[in-house]
Amino acid sequence: MTNKSNTNFYFNFYNTLIPQLIAPNWQIVQEYYTSNFLKSILVSDLLLALPGKSITFFPHAKLLWKKNDQFKLKIAAGDGGSWIFDNLKAGRYLLRLIYSNKDTETTAYDLITKKGISFKKLWKGMVLVPLIELRLEI
Repeated sequence: MTNKSNTNFYFNFYNTLIPQLIAPNWQIVQEYYTSNFLKSILVSDLLLALPGKSITFFPHAKLLWKKNDQFKLKIAAGDGGSWIFDNLKAGRYLLRLIYSNKDTETTAYDLITKKGISFKKLWKGMVLVPLIELRLEI
């Protein structure tokens, strides 16, 4: 993401990225969200973008092979949960992340000082990140 303003902004990657997967037939693959626990927002979930500068972020993801030549794609939501795309077959997919942040400020926990730190310059809005190709092969 590129900060095209004249102001420093933080981008919040705590539960703000929603993945979208498009199948070879151009249909959107149904995803579901699952969580065994929720974690607090950490200072490391916030990245500073200076004016005119870009930041790169991709959530932790796992591709799992299942029986019957099927795959499961699991993408971390940042809050302890995950987005799951299940029963995928071999083929060419398109993956996009939708960044959606509704808050201009938040408090994040600092693991070093063990205190909450206030952040007041969060970028608020929605961005459709460009599609990338994902090929699943057996």
